Amino acid sequence: MADLSAMSPNRGPGRARMCACDRPLLTDDTCLRCGRPLSFLPEPSAEPPKPEVTWSRAHVARAFQAFAFFRGRAPVIADWSRRIDDWPPIDAVEALFGTLEAALRAAGLERSPADVR
Repeated sequence: MADLSAMSPNRGPGRARMCACDRPLLTDDTCLRCGRPLSFLPEPSAEPPKPEVTWSRAHVARAFQAFAFFRGRAPVIADWSRRIDDWPPIDAVEALFGTLEAALRAAGLERSPADVR
């Protein structure tokens, strides 16, 4: 039989390292990113702070190109009714380009008649 006295907190196998991820992904009591137990459980309503983003014409164009790549179409005004992370606010798009159509042209995108929904 093994000597369990060697398993004291001060000797033997160390304690599991706690999660140190900036934004842990919770699953029961561990983090999906690192697999470690959480040192604390964030408040359920606590939203991680989002960095303040300053949108430039190039950032908006890249966001539109990524949208078109993943969705298979250019963005339409109705897309702003849904919450999309890391998405430029329509106010920023209009301030930088004047109109949504001008922003689409700058991104090298065209709307097809099927896109107008």
